[in-house]
Amino acid sequence: MEVEDLTIEGLSRLVAKVLRDPGYRSRAQYFRRLIAKTHGLDLAADVIERAFITRADVAHVSAK
Repeated sequence: MEVEDLTIEGLSRLVAKVLRDPGYRSRAQYFRRLIAKTHGLDLAADVIERAFITRADVAHVSAK
């Protein structure tokens, strides 16, 4: 759903779909483990911080 088309009803339907479908929970758990294993949140914070400090393109930053 595009942001321009987002409505309360539409968002409610999407949230209900996510809550009913066990596949979403499974993928969320997979990504939680992956982020913890790869220190993804630390890397994301570093990239964001560098972007604000240098105002440079940091799209190709590698993991520590």
